[in-house]
Amino acid sequence: MSKNNKIEFDMIKNKYKQSRYEECTILAKFLREKGFSARVSHGKENYTSGKSLSKPFDLSNWLLINASKNNVNFVISFQAFDKDPNSKNLHVLMDRIGIYAYTGKYSAIDAQTNMITTSFNLPLYKDDMENIAITLDNLCIDTYDKSK
Repeated sequence: MSKNNKIEFDMIKNKYKQSRYEECTILAKFLREKGFSARVSHGKENYTSGKSLSKPFDLSNWLLINASKNNVNFVISFQAFDKDPNSKNLHVLMDRIGIYAYTGKYSAIDAQTNMITTSFNLPLYKDDMENIAITLDNLCIDTYDKSK
């Protein structure tokens, strides 16, 4: 790759990361207006996988919202997990919203296996955000009932 192509690639990549982050902050603000606590979070910029990576990897584009309402916690991921039922291959669906609802202590394994893959893709429109809030409210009822 030429130096000019690398510079152009990096500019596009940074714009994409910025756009995803803006979408995440807009949804977090919207959820707060709907009565949820909501905080934007992202992966580490210098991820080393327990020092097993010789060169750190930038996970800052791994975006999520930690939210809660009525004693139910949510991870709203901006990249949903998927396991193909036929091939059993694992995928990460970038820009697809995934939702993990839980009470008690967070479990990364449970989040990966029990994340709901929604039909919402970035960019999100107002109707999408309304439907995400409705989905979360419904999960509050379902999750709370199951925890009794």
